[in-house]
Amino acid sequence: MQTNTESKESKETQDKQEKEILEIYFSYGEECERVEQEYSKCQDDLNLHIITKNYNDGELIELHINIEGENIMIQGRIQDNEVVIKNVFKNKEMWEC
Repeated sequence: MQTNTESKESKETQDKQEKEILEIYFSYGEECERVEQEYSKCQDDLNLHIITKNYNDGELIELHINIEGENIMIQGRIQDNEVVIKNVFKNKEMWEC
């Protein structure tokens, strides 16, 4: 049986663990097929995946990226130590397809 004290201690221990971003990668379309090459031909259907460690579900993660001189801020909520942002660059006019 778990008491409230044990539950709070477990939560505090988890909060004190160092949070890390382990991997960031792109995928295509609804199937989330991982992009294997260095460049994508088009950004409209790109999904962004952020794999993390020691984050709690619901925590907000924020990335600031610079693409061809344009600064972009991207936010997502952690679920099972992962964020998946579908169509992350949709409606951004950065490249021509």
